Amino acid sequence: MSTYQGSNNQSYTTIEPPLGKGGEGSVYTIQGKPSLVAKVFTAGFRTETKKRKLLAMLSKPMSSQTVAWPQDVIFENGTFVGYTMRKLDKPKDLNEVYDPSGQLKSLGLRNRVLIAQNLCASIYTVHQAGQVCGDLNPKNIQVEPDFRVTLVDTDSYHFTGENSRLFKCNVGREEYLPVEIQTKMKNGYTLDTAPQPTFSQESDLFALAIHIFALVMNGCHPFSTAVSNIAIKRNPSVTNPQPQENIASGSTPFFVTKSGLTVPTYAPQITALPQVIQDLFQKAFCGGHLNPKARPSSKEWYDALGQWLRTIPAAAPALAPNTVAGRAASPVQAFQFPAPASYQPVPTSSYTTPSYHQQASSSYRNTASSSNNVGKIVAIIIGTIAVLAAIVLGIIAATGGFSAVTHTVYSWQLSEEEEGVGGWNSHPHIFDSPVEHCTGFTLGHIITSSEPVDFIDELVHTDFDVYVYEVTADDTGEWAKVWTFTSGGENELVHANVSFSERDISKVLTVPVRTGVGKSGSTFYSTTKINEIETSNPTDDVAYAYRSANDKELVGGWNSNSNDFDTPIMHCKGVTLTHIISGTEPDDIISEFVRGKFDVYVYEIYEEGSDSLATGEWVKVRTFRAGDVDEEKTISISFRKRTISKVMVVPADSVEGLETLYTSFEIQSVKTKYHTMRVVEIDLT
Repeated sequence: MSTYQGSNNQSYTTIEPPLGKGGEGSVYTIQGKPSLVAKVFTAGFRTETKKRKLLAMLSKPMSSQTVAWPQDVIFENGTFVGYTMRKLDKPKDLNEVYDPSGQLKSLGLRNRVLIAQNLCASIYTVHQAGQVCGDLNPKNIQVEPDFRVTLVDTDSYHFTGENSRLFKCNVGREEYLPVEIQTKMKNGYTLDTAPQPTFSQESDLFALAIHIFALVMNGCHPFSTAVSNIAIKRNPSVTNPQPQENIASGSTPFFVTKSGLTVPTYAPQITALPQVIQDLFQKAFCGGHLNPKARPSSKEWYDALGQWLRTIPAAAPALAPNTVAGRAASPVQAFQFPAPASYQPVPTSSYTTPSYHQQASSSYRNTASSSNNVGKIVAIIIGTIAVLAAIVLGIIAATGGFSAVTHTVYSWQLSEEEEGVGGWNSHPHIFDSPVEHCTGFTLGHIITSSEPVDFIDELVHTDFDVYVYEVTADDTGEWAKVWTFTSGGENELVHANVSFSERDISKVLTVPVRTGVGKSGSTFYSTTKINEIETSNPTDDVAYAYRSANDKELVGGWNSNSNDFDTPIMHCKGVTLTHIISGTEPDDIISEFVRGKFDVYVYEIYEEGSDSLATGEWVKVRTFRAGDVDEEKTISISFRKRTISKVMVVPADSVEGLETLYTSFEIQSVKTKYHTMRVVEIDLT
């Protein structure tokens, strides 16, 4: 054992043997602090620069749930030796997760996409703080058994401190470095000596795209190639370029063909991916090859992966390899990552702001066995429950960025009626109006020492389930478990960040995992203190964005351009739009339209596909009379609840063969089941 002093005067005693050793030092558990570990550097890495960097990082804290950020800097007899950080739960390197063969077959495609989403959330955390990761090789990306993704070795990050002082990242693996960094490393330069700037958020996004690609493409690097059979016949000694060589030349066999090279045999067909995912990869590796600003952001990736995730069956296997023959390197080897046989991924905890980090099902957790006194388990209500405003994502203009808005307050009341949930009879908390498009919330939980000791012994440091009551389209509903957390000790307030797939909810309930079935006469009282509600759309600011479609569609006898929403609108019950007839058009055309009847059509989705062009049909929902020339007219339209993705306005009387409409319309707001939300147009230029 060794004892160190922290910069905050705390004492840390490490426990032998170390959890792991590396080139820079060793990582130890800390006595009495089970949630932390200490990284102790070897003598050669205990530099003054490293110490100053870590102290500067302490002044700019970051979420320890997604990034293993330094929590304290430690010293031995006044000499700098290392730092403390969050302890991870049995993590695996990301490269160990890549290959879907062997035991990892049970993870399937859905879970690989979920891991990719969580990686996006982690990198988003760093970028939102204005920082750069730098060395994003797979060993610095850890996946825990609940699929939480945590970035580690942050002491090597490309960190900017106070007064814009840069602490460089001077390490990195070439197969994850974009061409702009490789170019600076020519003529004998290294990452330590190359002229700045080297690493950037755009270089992080290049590495992110590589990791996402490998996760969904059987561990294949997007710049890995195989030598074609024809090339082998011509020259049996032909060699295969390394990924870093192909990065430098911009040659990826999935998008850019090169004579003699083809796709590795273990990679699936790129066309097996949704078109939106293919497009993002092409932006990252082709459009972004010489233009780093063109690379998709972590938010773009997260949203696209989320859309894909909703279409993937829970039991879907990983994508199958293609059948193109050739000579290629072997895929990454599988690792021993046990998954339960009946695994169904359920997103749970949220870790970023805006929060969109997800976890897998609680079935991954090791829970204590039920005791003989399980029937005595009772939890204690804490105080009052305050429900505050949500910080949610707003859709903004064409830059591809996004902003947060804080508005709607949801009120609640404790139900007087008990409901049987999870084997317990308890009183749920009911919202005064359903929370639409809910994606999560934060809660607190406490066990008070005012209860009998035998009750407390059953409750402390054990697992609790969080249930939400999901309201369905026909206004019925059902309880769904969305999260499992571990309680604390007596009078210890435990916080949990809950995240799940988008749904409308009206109630929340928290009960012990250990079932109370058979004890219906005993009542369990939930211990939920909800602090924030998260929704996928704000309710009184910009909620939806639309674009004018590039291609015309034949609707109502007219060929015209629809206005297409960026994301389908669920539970839509109406729209408000403005319509105008331009006086710049020929008089004979105008005379056909002024004060004439126009029809409003919406594209109703019946079955969601891999993109916005889901299965559906155009439905006429309203006819209105237009105004005079250059007169802007506002029309409010209501219809039965449906999911829509496009809106079209055309004259009521079709004119066969006429392809252009000399009128225009803009969508002002959208009315859904519970709220009315403003809409903005995104300019494609």
